[in-house]
Amino acid sequence: MAAIIGCHGGHLTVPCCDTGVQSEMSKRGLSRLLGLFCIAVAIAGCTRDDPRPNTNVTALSQHIHLSMPPAAARFEIATLPERNDEGVPGPTDYVALIAAIRPQGPDNAIIANQPRIGEAAAVPEAFLRAWLSEGEKDALQRAAAPDGTAYNIRALTRQAAKRAIAVPLNAGEWVLYIEYVAP
Repeated sequence: MAAIIGCHGGHLTVPCCDTGVQSEMSKRGLSRLLGLFCIAVAIAGCTRDDPRPNTNVTALSQHIHLSMPPAAARFEIATLPERNDEGVPGPTDYVALIAAIRPQGPDNAIIANQPRIGEAAAVPEAFLRAWLSEGEKDALQRAAAPDGTAYNIRALTRQAAKRAIAVPLNAGEWVLYIEYVAP
């Protein structure tokens, strides 16, 4: 049976099943249903998933100068605030690169030979991205501790940075926070 939708007496008629029984739905009811559907789609479209990090080691070299590309890297350039309470973009207070890298060759020593950061180097909590492992997040938080081990890598950045921090994770792995814009 072919489905035929028609209008009869101010009501929309829709054939139902193979029995030929027709159900009627007022235009008003259909409008409400369509409106609710549009609202649900709009809300679902507004939810924000954390972006996946970039793994292109060549792209990372646009931000940090190492003697060779890292063996592995995950990074993201993030801005804060990401949204204000109304859900629309607001002014940018921070722009920073967050990265987890595994350098090659002499680059571990190059990073470790940068000056240590003497003062607490708090990283805004919102930059502890969902894609970072718990160990990487912990390392960034330890950088803020007075006894934390963090290195000032501003001399290795390719663009002017307010702060540039490298925190060792374990043998040959680092987490980086490079702050380009801050209040």
